[in-house]
Formats: sequence, structure tokens, C-alpha cells
Amino acid sequence: IFTAALASSNNVIVPSGTYKIKSVSVAANKNIITIGAVTIQQLSGVGTDERTFVITGSNVSIGDMTIVGNISTDTGEQRHGFFMRSSSSIKNITIGNITGKDIRGYIIYIGGTPTNKVTNVNIGNVTIDNVYRNGISVTGGENITIEGLTCISACGYGIIDVEPNIATSQLCDNIRIKYAKGRTILI
Repeated sequence: IFTAALASSNNVIVPSGTYKIKSVSVAANKNIITIGAVTIQQLSGVGTDERTFVITGSNVSIGDMTIVGNISTDTGEQRHGFFMRSSSSIKNITIGNITGKDIRGYIIYIGGTPTNKVTNVNIGNVTIDNVYRNGISVTGGENITIEGLTCISACGYGIIDVEPNIATSQLCDNIRIKYAKGRTILI
């Protein structure tokens, strides 16, 4: 349903409810507007590298939501809620307030290379509740602002991991976190 809606319109309105998703690619100039309590349930048993929302283009906006994974039944560690790394540069991404629960990966992953940068990312409050890896991982990106990070329980290795990817010479530059409540920040 998400894939078809995003193919036919730049603005997709998602009303309150629970939606089961395998993986959705979000291209440039797309807006996912959420109204009320929106819960995204990751489908289980679909592979170790299925990311729920894969942002592949610039000028993307995604509203508030809860993403619920299957930490006890999925395998691997790459079942991220949001994934931003592309074969071209990505900029001007806005993600609302996100709660990640039972995620077998990161809630949000941001990465890039020197020639394919991820820049100008704004993220609301991120609540971490039983995540395998980290709440947010930044392996490459510039001008990233995170309103807040709160760990409720089992925040993986840490609530945020800012770790420049040495292999691709990608820097993590101008990363701003307004507040963090939890056990570990990895830098």
C-alpha cells in the first residue's frame, strides 16, 4: 500500500492505525504525513537485511510514528527502521518523533561516502525500547540535528553511535543532539 501510494503521489497521508511493512523505498521529494497514532509493524521472516524505510532521494519528510520489529524472531542485525545511504547524495531529510520497539538493528541509520554524502538531516525525538544495535547510528553525514534521544529499555550497544567510516573516508561533521537520556553514547 505504501509503495503504490508513493509511486502515485509526492504526498501520502497515513491515518491512525497499524500497518505491516516489509520494506518501502522513499524517493526524492516524497512526504509521508502521519495523522494520529501510526504504528509500523515490520514483517517477520523476510530476510536479515530488510530495512523498513529506505530513503534514496533528497527533500523527504516523514511524520511521527512507532516502528515495531521482531527482535526475538528475526535474525541478523540489519533490520533498521530508517536507512539513509545511497548511490547518490541525499540532502534535506526530516523525520518526526519516532519510537522504535523490538528492532533487530538500528532505529535510524545514516551513512555516506565522500562523493555520495548525506547532509541536512533533522530528526525529532527518538525513543528507544528494546533495540538490538543502537538507537541511531551515523557512519557518515553532515549537518545532522537530533531533537532528543530517550532510552526506555535495552538500548543495544548505545543510544547513539557516531562512528566515521574510515574505509570510505566519510566524515561525521556537525552532528547536534539537543539531549540524550540513557546509558551509552558511542563516539
